[in-house]
Amino acid sequence: CPHPCEYCAVQTYYQRSFRTRPVTEVIEDLRTIKSLGANRILFLDDNPIAHPEAAKELFRAMIPLRLKWASQSTINIARDPELLDLAARSGCVSLSIGLESINEASLDSVSKGFNLPKRFDRDLAAIRGKGIQVIALLMVGLDGDTVDVFQRSLAFLIDNKISFLKLFTPCPYPGTKYYDDMAKAGRILVQDWGRYDYGSPLIRPANMTADEMMQGFKY
Repeated sequence: CPHPCEYCAVQTYYQRSFRTRPVTEVIEDLRTIKSLGANRILFLDDNPIAHPEAAKELFRAMIPLRLKWASQSTINIARDPELLDLAARSGCVSLSIGLESINEASLDSVSKGFNLPKRFDRDLAAIRGKGIQVIALLMVGLDGDTVDVFQRSLAFLIDNKISFLKLFTPCPYPGTKYYDDMAKAGRILVQDWGRYDYGSPLIRPANMTADEMMQGFKY
């Protein structure tokens, strides 16, 4: 993925590179899978729409296969009507989307300001309007969050008819800028990677206690 989100080990490890396979090769793989009796596909790519024109080429070629597929994506898919339409026509039924936070300040604190929470309502409605279910990824405890974030996030999820939620606490992966910032501030509570399970108090939040973060997480 080419985005600079500071907490993300993927963009750190791959240095924000983005690679594609020839569409003919992907289609050949999909045809082989279909010949074995499968018609549901999970693309494990971190962000298959990061190069929109390449994604459009693939989705166009997939339409005749009549497969159903799911993957991950950024919210940007909602802001390109042609891309979103082609995804739906090619068989997309579900996308895991890293919204991360409904707070602009929280997103800005980890260089994910491109998400634009003020647009989430219409973006999610556009995706839903194409028959694609959204699995929302949210983090609670980022630096723009206060204790009211939990109730506001729950109301947001209900209002926007989110199909499924993956909820996280901030995770300071070594090698990321987020780790460096948290380490410099003395805010890392756990150095044991075996406990980096996305549901533990790994950092000390800026505007609440770690206990308040976990109480809100469980709420």
